[in-house]
Amino acid sequence: MIDRLAHSMMALQRLMKAQEVTANNLANMDTPGFKADKLYFHSVLQKQGNRMVQSVVPGQSVDMTQGHFESTGNPFDMAIEGDGFLKVELDGVELLTRNGRFRQDDNGFLVNEQGARLMGSNGPISVPLMQDTATAESEVQLEISSNGRILFNGTEYDRIRLYAAEKPEALERHSTGYFFAPPEAGLAPDNESTLMQGYYEAGNVNPLNEMVDMMSNASLFESQQRALTTTDELLSKATSTLGRF
Repeated sequence: MIDRLAHSMMALQRLMKAQEVTANNLANMDTPGFKADKLYFHSVLQKQGNRMVQSVVPGQSVDMTQGHFESTGNPFDMAIEGDGFLKVELDGVELLTRNGRFRQDDNGFLVNEQGARLMGSNGPISVPLMQDTATAESEVQLEISSNGRILFNGTEYDRIRLYAAEKPEALERHSTGYFFAPPEAGLAPDNESTLMQGYYEAGNVNPLNEMVDMMSNASLFESQQRALTTTDELLSKATSTLGRF
């Protein structure tokens, strides 16, 4: 009976973790470039005293499937078609992201909403400020080619580099929308992926599937709660009965 209580407690803990993952996915479904987390379970053999016990252990992975593209008309926005990542610098740390929504800051650097600077061939990308270069006689044309070349009125200023990991499962999530690439991820320049100017990639969260998961987890949680209560009542009765002898 004690084992049954322990199993119910472990089941409740796993269901709470599943709800936490689902809630985080739903909270970030509108975050550009967000990749949903997925929870899975696998069985392992563990030694407990002199015996081997099989138990179920939760694991977590990132769903790297591509999200759909949204058109913005913003010349600084860019979406990646393929497995590549943009490299940005945030608080002195180089990170990977699929969030392609950028603007110019006051110094001409291309930054996203968190202030992360987009990295190019020679560090953070800086281009002439649009308002300083625009004149009544000539309209400034900013073009970002599919291979990352940044052209201002036909003149190349820099080039956006895309990177891909040989082992994307080794990438470590670093806050919402960012990944850190440890050496074992095998990060290398990506010449296969392409950029689409004026678009961004939406998060790949499927709200319908997440809602189904949330309702299923809630139902299972209630079942485990009832089982836990029943077992506790039986244990209490057994203890009370034994106490009479």
